[in-house]
Formats: sequence, structure tokens, C-alpha cells
Amino acid sequence: MERLVRPLSLGRTDDEPPSAKPSFELVNVAKSYGSVKAVDNVSLTIYGGEFVALLGPSGSGKTTILMMVAGFTPLTSGDLRIAGKSMVGVSPENRDIGVVFQNYALFSHLRVEQNVSFPLEMRRVPKDQAIQRVAAALDLVGLKGMGRRYPHELSGGQQQRVALARAVVFRPKLLLMDEPLGALDKQLRHQMQHELRNLHRELAATILYVTHDQQEALTMADRVAVMRGGRIDQIDPPERLYREPVNRFVAGFIGDCNYVNVTALERNGQSWQVDVQGFRGSVPATAGNPEKGSAPVLAVRPHQIRLGVAEAAEGLAGRVADRMFLGEAVDYVVNLASGERIVARLNAAEGTRQFDRQSDVKVSWSWAEARIL
Repeated sequence: MERLVRPLSLGRTDDEPPSAKPSFELVNVAKSYGSVKAVDNVSLTIYGGEFVALLGPSGSGKTTILMMVAGFTPLTSGDLRIAGKSMVGVSPENRDIGVVFQNYALFSHLRVEQNVSFPLEMRRVPKDQAIQRVAAALDLVGLKGMGRRYPHELSGGQQQRVALARAVVFRPKLLLMDEPLGALDKQLRHQMQHELRNLHRELAATILYVTHDQQEALTMADRVAVMRGGRIDQIDPPERLYREPVNRFVAGFIGDCNYVNVTALERNGQSWQVDVQGFRGSVPATAGNPEKGSAPVLAVRPHQIRLGVAEAAEGLAGRVADRMFLGEAVDYVVNLASGERIVARLNAAEGTRQFDRQSDVKVSWSWAEARIL
């Protein structure tokens, strides 16, 4: 796949950090459909040049937020500000926003260059300027020389690039993307994720990206907001979100996670003193207190689990119930003596110790990487 190029007329020439000035803000925004709250009192600030992903399952409210920002769905209450100005009551065409949808929404009867120039025509941009901007936008997304083609003459990935070019050609302050890669196959999705990240570096626009794919969000975004039930559970940079989830929902939604019942738990300053069936250690108290209304558990990612021979001095006794080869790694499903089941993800490189089904093992982990939730 051709890589995105760098036309100076559309983007910034250096990798610039996000601005300290808010690009847009949601202030106590809510959206209800009768008695159903699709979005429930959400506040969110996104800064200039920042790439923020809204991540969550279907029905979590992420697309509703995007549609409200775009102006296609009215707010029930609250305020929405772009560059400090309230957008309540402002029509979509007057918000200076580019939108990219999953289904591309291209005009099939128009050539590529006509599709891309459409927003400029609506804004009455002079024809000579429009021609230059369309050429620069197509160059930006790697479609130079394809302006005379029709959408049906392009691949799915190329059609999505046309939609991107159309969204950025009028140089919007804010770019909204609603599952834009959802219709692409897995390999092309991965390629486009990197290309979109490159595109973000070329543009001065702020990006709000909606997805239910955690890998997609972690790969591309500066910050990720995990949504559930119309609210944001946590918003943080990808690494912190992964390493320091605030609750079990966030931990499980952004990656595989084991939850082990604890025998004893005591808070000691900035750490938890933990006992798991006699296996004891100290866990950082970086993610707050355990969830209210549920027994605290130790959360450990599969790659943090260690397996050793049964005679190992430390760890919990277990037996390998299943073994799944994943290419670069092997997943081991281990039944603990307590009856709990845990998954360990070990490197599959040659020379790394492997275990057969029904092997007796000792299970341990890095206490410093574990979390109490």
C-alpha cells in the first residue's frame, strides 16, 4: 500500500504536541429517548490537535456523542462548545466539522474529484482554489492521479481514503470518525490504522474517533475514553488505561484479564498487602479502591502470569487444562487447586519452556504489575 505523503498546503510540517487550548468541550451533556438515557451527564474536554477515541460496546453512547457533536442529533441538556463557542442550535454545516462514516457515504454517480470537492462547492470556494485543495487532499491520502475514477472503480480501502479526503479538504477544526474502518478486512484495517495515525500527524485538526475495537483505539489515540451505559468510566492515555484500569469493566474491555479471589487484603499506604491462598505480595494502590458492592479481586493480565514446574517454591498449584498456539505466543489454561481458572500467555519462541496438557505447574505473577479491583 502506498504511504501517505506530505503536502505542505494541508498540514503542519512538524510533529506538534496537542495544544493546551480546548478544541471542543462537552459540559454535562445528556441525551434521552423517552425514559432511556443514551448519554448520561457526560463532560469531556479535547485539546487542539489531540486524537481521542471513544471506546465501548454497542449501546454505550459513543456514537450518540459523535452525532451530537456533528449536529445531527440535538442535546437533551448540557452544552457543547467548539473553540469556546456554544454549538447548541447551530446547524451541522456551520460547525466547521469533517465527518467520516463507516459506509463511506460517497456519491456513486460522481467522480472521485467531484466527491472530494463537494464540501468546497457548498462553501462557495472559488473554482481555482478548489482544484488546488482537491489535488492536495488526494495527494495527502495517497490517491494522486485517481481523481477521474468513480467510487465503484476503487477498492474498499481507496473508497475510505476518498471519504477522508472529502472530510479534510475544507480544513475543518474538528474531524469526527465513526467506525471508519469497520467495513475493511483485518489486514487492511491494520494498515489503515497506521495510515490514519500518519494522517493525524499531517493535519492541524482535532480528531474524535468512535470504535468498539480496543486494539484500534490503543494503537491510534492520544487518549481513550472507555464508555459504558452512557457514561465515561475512564479516560487516559492508552498505556495508563491498560496498566491502571479503574474497574473490572475497563480492565476486561481493553484486554484479556484474569481475576483471582484474594484470601486477605490490607491497605498499607500506597500499596495493598495481598494474600492469595498463601501466596503473598504487595500490589501498588494506583487505581483507587476496589469496586463497591463486590468482593475485591486481584487483576492480572495473561502475559504477566508465570508458569513453573510443580516443585517451584512460590506460586499456586495448578494443572494445565488446555494449550492454544497463537503464533508468537502460547495461551495456557490452568485450573488452580482452588477451582479457579487462569490463563497464562507465554512466549512461543524456540528454547522457551513449554508445558503439555495435564502438566502440574506452579502459577505466579509480578505483584508490581497486578492490580486490586
